[in-house]
Amino acid sequence: MSYPIVALREVTSLITKGTTPKTLGRSYMASGTPFLRGEDVRGWAVEPERASLFIDRETNELLRRSVILPGDILITIAGTVGRVGFVPEGSQPMNCNQAVALARIDRSRIDPEFACLALQSPSVRTAIKAQGTTATITNLSLQQVGGFALPLPPLDEQRRLVGLLSGAKGLKRLAEEAQAKAIELIPALFVDMFGDPSVNPKGWPTFELKALVHFASGGTPSKGEPAFWDGAIPWVSAKDMKADPLTTSQDSLTDAAIERGGAKLVPVGSCVVVVRGMILAHTVPIRQTSVPLVINQDLKALIPGDKIDGCYLRWALQCLHHRLLSRVTTAGHGTKKLDLEELTELQMPLPPSALQQAFAERAREVTSIQRLSEQAASAAERTSDALMSRLFAA
Repeated sequence: MSYPIVALREVTSLITKGTTPKTLGRSYMASGTPFLRGEDVRGWAVEPERASLFIDRETNELLRRSVILPGDILITIAGTVGRVGFVPEGSQPMNCNQAVALARIDRSRIDPEFACLALQSPSVRTAIKAQGTTATITNLSLQQVGGFALPLPPLDEQRRLVGLLSGAKGLKRLAEEAQAKAIELIPALFVDMFGDPSVNPKGWPTFELKALVHFASGGTPSKGEPAFWDGAIPWVSAKDMKADPLTTSQDSLTDAAIERGGAKLVPVGSCVVVVRGMILAHTVPIRQTSVPLVINQDLKALIPGDKIDGCYLRWALQCLHHRLLSRVTTAGHGTKKLDLEELTELQMPLPPSALQQAFAERAREVTSIQRLSEQAASAAERTSDALMSRLFAA
């Protein structure tokens, strides 16, 4: 059945965006009014208790243009654009930064949950692509947001459609929560078995990292040699360091890059650490390889020796993340770097090999749970997308 189509601005009294407290000389607080960023908008109900930033009452008043109220719709307009959320009834007032637009809808015409779903429909996704946006760093204007076209069934029909779709959304959220809990289990398991490696409470013998691993540098084969590129060998750079373990990359190499281009394979079970790049301002990405691959010059590979298990090494480094981050410096041209000397001299507790291997086996079990959760989340998302395509046909 077809319904009238309206622009978002036709069913809203306000479309605006936030700003950062720093523009007013204000700072974030340890508690207070939740201050939302793009990552706090996840596709359904906004959860203020998950916010990690807060502002005080006075700052919230200064930023009153972007005060968020129950029933508002939030849309990410910078970074990863097009993520949508709605603010449930009973939520406390919130605020947001410039990466988030808020739309105050006319609830006599459109239900907030329906609006949230309609803004994730295939037609709106197509509109975002048509306006030249992508899923990476980009922007949407408030004018573009206001122009998004939505179907407008009667309110009773809107609520019926919400009931059909919210079940699939709920399954996806449950699967994602299970996945997040599985990810948190491995560091907790590590500390339970070995203690915090930064203080080594169980008194394991310690060694400098260079005594336990071989450090391997990366590089970039000639871009002017087409025979080196678009093969089956992953060529990992910092942008690929989100996957865990490392199995694929955006760019890839051929055997010729290994044979003639100077590229060197990093073996399975090695750890890879980002040692140069602006991401080091807040995070030192650490991953383990599960396939042979090549790394670029912004990364270092730590290839375990006989005394240390690769899985133990990966999670020990993760538990020492705060110490690694404290050793990041700024190069002369402004980029961040983790000096090799700082990394090689890092003190590493070394439990007995049998205990390391027992941890690795338990970590693999948790990883299996994580993968099942990922599969469940993907299946729920496919179900949701199929329903969305049927109910909001472009």
